[in-house]
Amino acid sequence: LRCPPIHGCGAAGRDGLAPMRDIVQFSAATYFGEESAEEVTIDVIRLGKLEGLSTVRYGTEDSSAKAGTKYHAVSGSLTFQAGEFWKSFKVRLVQDETWSPTLEFKVLLSDAVGCTIPPDGAMSRAKIIDDDWFPSNKYRALLEGGAKGVDSINQWGLFAEFVKLNFGHTGIGWRTVTTVLFDQMNNLYLFFLLKARTYMVNVVFNQDAGAVDRLIVPPMPQESELDMRVMAAICVGVMYVLPMVALHIWDFTKVKLDIEGHTRLFLQTCIFRKYLNYSEPSRQKARASHMQVAIMNHTADLAKAYASLLEMVQMVGKLILLMIFMLTQDGKNAWVLVVIPVLMFVFGWSRSR
Repeated sequence: LRCPPIHGCGAAGRDGLAPMRDIVQFSAATYFGEESAEEVTIDVIRLGKLEGLSTVRYGTEDSSAKAGTKYHAVSGSLTFQAGEFWKSFKVRLVQDETWSPTLEFKVLLSDAVGCTIPPDGAMSRAKIIDDDWFPSNKYRALLEGGAKGVDSINQWGLFAEFVKLNFGHTGIGWRTVTTVLFDQMNNLYLFFLLKARTYMVNVVFNQDAGAVDRLIVPPMPQESELDMRVMAAICVGVMYVLPMVALHIWDFTKVKLDIEGHTRLFLQTCIFRKYLNYSEPSRQKARASHMQVAIMNHTADLAKAYASLLEMVQMVGKLILLMIFMLTQDGKNAWVLVVIPVLMFVFGWSRSR
């Protein structure tokens, strides 16, 4: 009798067929590792007659989990001696305090010697079960306390932890820094407009003799005073128009950066990945309708809050420049610059209460 091809025979049969090699593959399609355990064990099995030596190479490949961030890449070889059918290798996990959904990486087998690697057994997945709390472990004790503990968490502190988490996500950090910096161009342009209008009134349109000496154009002997004033007005007009090109380019670029959209996508992906890796008891506790509301509505609200924070940073920059303008125009208004921000802070604080 001939053995089925997938199992193989150790020697040639009477019909002259060549002997079939042993099969080496992963023992499971998916492996799980707790982040707190700091490693995950990958098992490789050998099927067949178990005669002679069989060697394969193994390695890891990034998927949603990245090497150096969530796990340490490994590679090497496994050699099965005669009679051996089980080998293992370990992949070290990165223990950190940053929350993340259930991420995974690939483990691969290749370069078989003295054996065969089936296509469906050459790759497996290793999932990393994160043990941190969203958005950070700062309020871990309160979150573990249930609804009562959650209600006692400081809302501003909790939002600050989310901001740090979102800023650290790939693609969000540099977009945030770029937006904060280039949004100040609008504030600088406003500051220029205030200065330019003051200059036009106090210098260009001022008929006093001393005003001519403050024109931004150098005095020319062959030009009249009116020509010099016209030339100064043209220069101000050019400086008024040119920045608009840069501002329009930035507005277009800001739409393309889409920080709010990327933040929402990050949150939606995290929630969906978490839900897909829930156990059956956990899925019974988390209703599908609640998950749908969280993915569609709550993520949008949180992403909007993050985008609004960047708008607030732009407004703070505008207030600072307006204060500088008022101080340069009349230093006696310094008391107003102190009172108004205090009143705004008190108003905002009272509304949040």
